[in-house]
Amino acid sequence: MQELREKLRTFFTYIDNEEEPTVNKTIAKFREIFTNEYFEDKYSINEAYYDYMKTSLYLKNSNGIKFSIVSGDWDRLGNAHSHEGIDLCITSKLAKDENVREGISIFFENEYKKHNLSILLDKFFDVDLSYESLIKNKDNNIYKTLSDDVKNQDDIVNTRYNQLKKEAEYQQR
Repeated sequence: MQELREKLRTFFTYIDNEEEPTVNKTIAKFREIFTNEYFEDKYSINEAYYDYMKTSLYLKNSNGIKFSIVSGDWDRLGNAHSHEGIDLCITSKLAKDENVREGISIFFENEYKKHNLSILLDKFFDVDLSYESLIKNKDNNIYKTLSDDVKNQDDIVNTRYNQLKKEAEYQQR
């Protein structure tokens, strides 16, 4: 976990100190620093009136940290649309800090949103693994990011089992 923390610190420092950050350079730097240490999940909608593509980059063994890359026109009507460019956001869905849990926008429509991410580093690793926190999380890929020491805790396994059981019971209604 310490190695991951140092790599995230390196990435945050890069973002914080880049003179003219661009979303594409930032994503390329992420892929360079975290080579083979993340997995991707893609989701897209491309319909006549709506265009949306989201790529989530989940850091392995991070206990919930993911980067989201969002692009597309979103709402479309003729030549008009409600979104331009690419967004980049980082979140830790199991974080105790609400801002980190909800997500911090690094870029919105290609525009850099200045944060001092380096000072937020510890908040990404301060996670809440309570039953309530796990039951609120609807992103099943987050469970793939749990570190082995967390996955091997009986209460975590039992909590996740109970969550899946409740979801199955609800779907049977």
